[in-house]
Amino acid sequence: MGAERYTLKKTLPSGHMSEVWLAQDRESGRDVVVKIMKVHEGDEKRNQKTEERFAREITILQGLSHPQILPLLDSGYRQYKQRRVPFLVSPYIEEGSLATLMNQRPPWQSWSLRQVADAVMQAADCLWYLHNQNPQIVHEDVKPGNFLYRSINTPERAVYLYLFDFGISRYKHQSFEMASEIVGTPAFMAPEQIGKEVDSASDQYALAVMACVLLTGKFPIQNTDQNQQHYLLAHLNTPPLPPSSLLPERLQSPEIDAVFLRALEKQPEQRYSSVMGFAHALQQAIYAYGEEKTEPNPGAISHEARFSLSLDSSDVQEVRTLDDPLPIKPPRAIVPERQEGLILQPLLLQGPTRVAFASRPKTLSWSPDGSSLACVLYGTVYIYWPGSGALSQVLTPNAARASAVCWSADSQVLAVAGNHKICFWQVGDARLLPQVLQLALSMPQGLDWSVRDQLAIWVDTELWIYHLPLSRLQQVRVQAPQHLSTGGMRCDNPGTLHWSPDGTQLAIGSSQGNIACWPVGGKQAVWQVASLGHKIQGLCWSRDGAQLVVATNDRRVLGWQVQERTELLRWEKLPSLIRMLTISRQGRITLASSEKRLLLGSPYDPAPTLSAPGQLMAAWSPVRDELATLDDHDANTLTVWSE
Repeated sequence: MGAERYTLKKTLPSGHMSEVWLAQDRESGRDVVVKIMKVHEGDEKRNQKTEERFAREITILQGLSHPQILPLLDSGYRQYKQRRVPFLVSPYIEEGSLATLMNQRPPWQSWSLRQVADAVMQAADCLWYLHNQNPQIVHEDVKPGNFLYRSINTPERAVYLYLFDFGISRYKHQSFEMASEIVGTPAFMAPEQIGKEVDSASDQYALAVMACVLLTGKFPIQNTDQNQQHYLLAHLNTPPLPPSSLLPERLQSPEIDAVFLRALEKQPEQRYSSVMGFAHALQQAIYAYGEEKTEPNPGAISHEARFSLSLDSSDVQEVRTLDDPLPIKPPRAIVPERQEGLILQPLLLQGPTRVAFASRPKTLSWSPDGSSLACVLYGTVYIYWPGSGALSQVLTPNAARASAVCWSADSQVLAVAGNHKICFWQVGDARLLPQVLQLALSMPQGLDWSVRDQLAIWVDTELWIYHLPLSRLQQVRVQAPQHLSTGGMRCDNPGTLHWSPDGTQLAIGSSQGNIACWPVGGKQAVWQVASLGHKIQGLCWSRDGAQLVVATNDRRVLGWQVQERTELLRWEKLPSLIRMLTISRQGRITLASSEKRLLLGSPYDPAPTLSAPGQLMAAWSPVRDELATLDDHDANTLTVWSE
């Protein structure tokens, strides 16, 4: 049907490069927004650049799919004012832009600090999605006027944001992309943008400016007048002011100030490593500031932040043009970030869901059906359901001194080891089962339950194997276990004893550096995998049981093909000591350490190739592409990401 499908109803705020119309879609009957290229009479060179810019925006939007990025509904050409011009169609968000909201209902007066942190997190999630495209996309014009909103007004969320207007966005093919002109909105432009360099760190800087205004109603970079050139010089030379200086009657937090000052560093490499890193740090600083201090403060009034079109127009300023040509087909390669000898690209993840604990979890364990996570903390055990956000406490007699947990094959029962015993908690009924296994060892580290209902416990230099179907857990009487000697090997780390996915083999990795596999019912180890001479930090099977991977305390990761009993993988000289090892359904080996990032790679990579936010722990769901880890800025917070 083409352009005639849309009936233009009334004009909306427009800019120098386009006219924006509220229109009706004749097919669906819904209101939409139609953006039409503006023609500049007698200036064909400018019209050509504007058309290039339009084509670029359409090309970028066609490749995006994110729930908070305004989608492209349609595009094409139409006759408009005696000329054939391009147009694009997007959904109509009735309430308008965040800039309009800031003038009508200032967030620094009406939002809690937590609601501000949530809005910044939403914006960062959109930008992080762009920055993780291949090739990377830099928005280049992050500001309140380029976020539409829908009111939510819950205690944690004031608005639901939509990022739009990719008119001056671009693909980034190098570590820094050079622009032919200065592009952006002066009040929000990073110093490197003024130097005609394009990088994702520039979007982080602009978001930090926007976040500061949401918090305080004032810009962190002060300028005595509205002259654009003076604003550019201020970004280059003037130190930013922290929120506590801009609106002291609302907040006084050195931690919040430090987050902003880092994100507003003049040198992009001194900012956070990603825009999500900034958003996470801000959220944690605000949450740490205290619930009673984060509520709205109508008395905190600023009269300085009125968002006129000169600072926050709905389109690019006349001085902002694009001379670089439209890439017909963007190349698929991107130069990734190099850190500490590794070439890493960020793994594209969605989310996360979060739960904050009073102390740091010391181990994580997914249920076999992937519905819930058992979290052992210092002094208690919790079960968390990421889907619903529900959290319940495990009330076994030994939960306060738990050292390890594992799940039954049907996900109904959690075994809790600690205080010289193993107790069993029926999760659905939230009740203690009669069976209790008494142990000579106070806090066993090695514990795993197979799909064949066999519970293996590493006790000193022996493996105890109990056959424990649900019916037996209902009994008080304990049957004698099978005993296997480890030949002097001892367990010193959780996660170094695991059944194979089919329950036919039991693998262990010792504190002395030995790795061995037992068959079901076997009296001796059928496979002495390796003697590495360094403590085994973690051990994991691939989901099909074809590969066995271990991490050692000399910063190595090694893997073997189980059937052929041949070495498959050897990563050496990793940046830090591995604390936990897990493998995804796609076979991504994932390493958690004290670094504020996870390292990932396939068994066939010579070294890790990907990174993800997280620290200390990592556990992939056995049935879904969900990754549980600890927040990279707050180890007391569990995060669950979706790939």
